[in-house]
Amino acid sequence: MHPKLLNKVNKAAKSQQMMISELNNPDPELLIFKPDVNSWNILEVVEHCKNVDALTFTYLKKYQDYPSRPAGIKENIRGILLKLALKGGFKFKVPNKSLLPEGKFSPQELAEKWIAKRMEIIKFLETFPEEKLNYAIFKHPRAGYITIVQTIDFINDHTIHHRNQISRIKETYGKKRY
Repeated sequence: MHPKLLNKVNKAAKSQQMMISELNNPDPELLIFKPDVNSWNILEVVEHCKNVDALTFTYLKKYQDYPSRPAGIKENIRGILLKLALKGGFKFKVPNKSLLPEGKFSPQELAEKWIAKRMEIIKFLETFPEEKLNYAIFKHPRAGYITIVQTIDFINDHTIHHRNQISRIKETYGKKRY
């Protein structure tokens, strides 16, 4: 794997591991607690992150079948704006219904499925051609086309964005309990 990708993958793996550790909470009520009727619980947040990884990977696998082009200034700006939006805590509507959680997995099943999906992504990246690192290959539903490096950044930033959501859920749960 190209060192540039390896660095990004390692960061994304740490974020994923921190998120999965939330599923090991000894309080099962916390995992299903929703701050309000329109909010997700912790299990749903983690499932959504797994779903995003899965859909992103499905798209990445297909990239080879379509012509791609070198990334330009537009793609660089898109990647930066996407990063800022996720780090800024902006809320986004889910762009595809397949990204919505279904709530049918136990915490252990969810962790196993998400880890397996990330392993598929890593395997894909191990053979990713170096000459395509700066090509616009992934079409993010809000930001548009971005490079593979920006795509891994997106996966990581998206996970961190939702880890912050989990922190807010836990904070609300603590306040409602006492």
